[in-house]
Amino acid sequence: MKITVEVAFEIGDVVFLRMREERIGGLVTRFAVGAGGVTYAVAWGTGQETWHYALELSVEHIPNYVT
Repeated sequence: MKITVEVAFEIGDVVFLRMREERIGGLVTRFAVGAGGVTYAVAWGTGQETWHYALELSVEHIPNYVT
């Protein structure tokens, strides 16, 4: 059985957290597919890696507090 999953971001993409006012880009390092959908691991310049859903991220720095 082959399952195809469409992802919003690819590994290596630079993304921004929509809820952050500061322009701090992060690098997508991996993604996981689960019952809740696709989540993305993002490594920030601080060395911290956090997990996010696609709706929390953007390829442009456009702070948006309403999803």
